[in-house]
Amino acid sequence: MPVEAAIMPAGARKYIMFSGKTLKLAGAAVGDVVEVRFAVADQEAVAAPLDLVVALKADKVRKRKWDEATPGRRRALAHMVAIAKTDPTRARRLALVFEILDGERDTYGNKVSDRG
Repeated sequence: MPVEAAIMPAGARKYIMFSGKTLKLAGAAVGDVVEVRFAVADQEAVAAPLDLVVALKADKVRKRKWDEATPGRRRALAHMVAIAKTDPTRARRLALVFEILDGERDTYGNKVSDRG
């Protein structure tokens, strides 16, 4: 069963965190020993949600800033929008992505001027 996940370092050990949904689909539970096979994903690939793609196409300046961001940063910003569960939350997240691209907020959503 293919899944996408990140490997999380924890000292000398590494962990892969799976969602409850993924565990259920695999017939596994927390603490179970499972066999995992790896294939390295395309490190340049970014799957952005359609509404983010459309919003970026409509704004050439922000599209340029998006394209200049690292793939990891683009993935994080795209994920922020993709996991929104309601339309109002999605709209707020799109606005936040634009504020981050504009340098008004950091990746955590904090106003840049608030940092000491």
